[in-house]
Amino acid sequence: MVSKVIKWFSFVFMLLFLAECTLLVDVDQTVKKLHCGPKYKCPKGQFCSEKGWCLYLPDKEEAESLDADGVDIEEPAEDGGGVDLDGKWEPDAGFEADPDDRESESLPDLEELECPKGHANCDNNISNGCEADLDNDPKNCGKCGHECLYQANVVTKCVSGRCRYNCVNDYTDINRDIGEEQGNGCECLHPSNRGNGLTCCDGPSGLEVCYLADGKGGGIIEMSGGTFWMGCRDDLNNDLDCMTRELPQHQVELSPFWIMRDEATQRDFARFAADTGGNEPNACGSFVWDPGARPNHPVACVTWQQAREFCTWLGGDLPTEAQWEYAARGPMRNKDDYRVYPFGDADPSCDIANYFGCNGSASAVGSLNDVSPFGVREMSGNVREWCRDLYGKDYYSNSDPKDPSGPAGGTSKVVRGGSWQFDSTDMRTASRKWADSFSQDLGFRCVFTGF
Repeated sequence: MVSKVIKWFSFVFMLLFLAECTLLVDVDQTVKKLHCGPKYKCPKGQFCSEKGWCLYLPDKEEAESLDADGVDIEEPAEDGGGVDLDGKWEPDAGFEADPDDRESESLPDLEELECPKGHANCDNNISNGCEADLDNDPKNCGKCGHECLYQANVVTKCVSGRCRYNCVNDYTDINRDIGEEQGNGCECLHPSNRGNGLTCCDGPSGLEVCYLADGKGGGIIEMSGGTFWMGCRDDLNNDLDCMTRELPQHQVELSPFWIMRDEATQRDFARFAADTGGNEPNACGSFVWDPGARPNHPVACVTWQQAREFCTWLGGDLPTEAQWEYAARGPMRNKDDYRVYPFGDADPSCDIANYFGCNGSASAVGSLNDVSPFGVREMSGNVREWCRDLYGKDYYSNSDPKDPSGPAGGTSKVVRGGSWQFDSTDMRTASRKWADSFSQDLGFRCVFTGF
């Protein structure tokens, strides 16, 4: 009786053993869609077939007879070990076919590579398989080569194959260009509503920068008004002679106003032309009108009338040359509180401003260190700027003492500031010239009252 029981248990044990072996072979011969080669090792427990696929490794005893994937596999090493992902010998790591015995054409073609959903072989390197995660990789978001943008004060992520942009804490995107090529990201820190459609933000050095609705026109800066000394003084002019038209230095009182921090950009002028049906800039010189590729570059080649129409669209006007010089010179404590250039009294350099010999064309607004004491940018160079006044060579001799607006008659218009095609003499705060038509280096900015 005992012997029969023993025989019965032995029979059952044998059946279970055979079933386990069969299960192992069935599982072990399952093909995993991982490519391998000299530069890409298979995971532990798998070997690299002659066709360049990673296959599961059965027991050592079964390996000699296994003909997985239609090829004969090299026997394992005598100690039963193998090579792991780091290239180190491990006694239980499985084994590989010898790469030296493989023909160069044994790796699958790129066209044969089947990637799982949401992955792709973006670097066209067969040895690392489907390396790109199209659902989460900001450099290959949704498709190979589609890189999400990185902008100031913006958190950039790829979520389910789409770029997502969010402002960092305490910032907001006023002009709604987040995620756009060459957008300026989230530009407003600690936004607050000032009424009259103005949103104001903390600016550099404690200055406040405000924005009109939708950020049109860029930031604007408040000028409190007051009294300052306008014109040139030879004894404080860095040994540069004053021009007759810049004399005499005279006292002027101004009412409060606001001025655009930057020169009018191609992006804003394109919006103006689309909204009003107005003309785009004229073709002239080397100026390139391309608001899609150069949205933050100053617009140029516009007439005085076009510039005024743009400012009217924003609710403002061109500055008088007195307003322009006040914004460039800064508050003056007395007559001797002179400022040779808007950025200071030091000699100009291309690190500070864009003038003749620097860039050879206009720079993007806000990209230079050319900043006046009020925080108004690029008033020394980059592009010259239209003013509202008619030009009079001797106007300073009989200028109105309060809110002067230029002579009653004349044809030419006042132009202030230097540009990329004029030398540093024209960058002086007191420098004044005139123009009768548009030019490749002539732009503008606007002023506003009533806020």
